Formats: sequence, C-alpha cells, structure tokens
Amino acid sequence: MGFWEAIIIGIALYAGLNSIAEAFDNIAVGIEQAGIHVAAAIEDPVEEEEEG
Repeated sequence: MGFWEAIIIGIALYAGLNSIAEAFDNIAVGIEQAGIHVAAAIEDPVEEEEEG
C-alpha cells in the first residue's frame, strides 16, 4: 500500500468515525429533549378548565 492510499484510507476512516459520533450525539440530544419535555409535563400539569 502506498503512502497516498494510506492517507486516503485514514481520511475515510476519520470521516466515518466522525459521522458515527455525530449520529450518537444526535440520539443523545433527542433523548435529552424528550426527557426535558416529560419533566416539564410532570412538573406543570395542564389544568382543566371548569365550565360554569
């Protein structure tokens, strides 16, 4: 394997690993936002209006 082939493979691996890390980060942000939404719903329940 030549020098340039090794460089290209290294760049491809780096880009692939960064993409995987970004995907996991997006999943973590989604879970965090869902948790915030659930916590807000538990903390401030929607009050039902009384009809009168």
